[in-house]
Amino acid sequence: MGRPPRRRPPGHLRHGHPAASRPPAHPFVGDLELDQEAMSLPDESGLSVVLYSAPPNTSAEDALKLLASWSATTGQEQDTASTSKPLTRQP
Repeated sequence: MGRPPRRRPPGHLRHGHPAASRPPAHPFVGDLELDQEAMSLPDESGLSVVLYSAPPNTSAEDALKLLASWSATTGQEQDTASTSKPLTRQP
């Protein structure tokens, strides 16, 4: 098993981008105050993965739940629509 990912201290600069930036704004739910954590991949690529999460019992958590439910509903409707249409061949 590989070594655990290296965690960067808050505000650490990586390729000119700070570990903490302004919160993203969503067009439907507004500003999202999210926690952010950057971790380097365990290989020698120099790449990092940035994880965002909403603190529990916050408006950001509620907003993410709303977006997730909306996305799940939209995805189900798209799946149903794509499977319910008969296949026809165009001349």
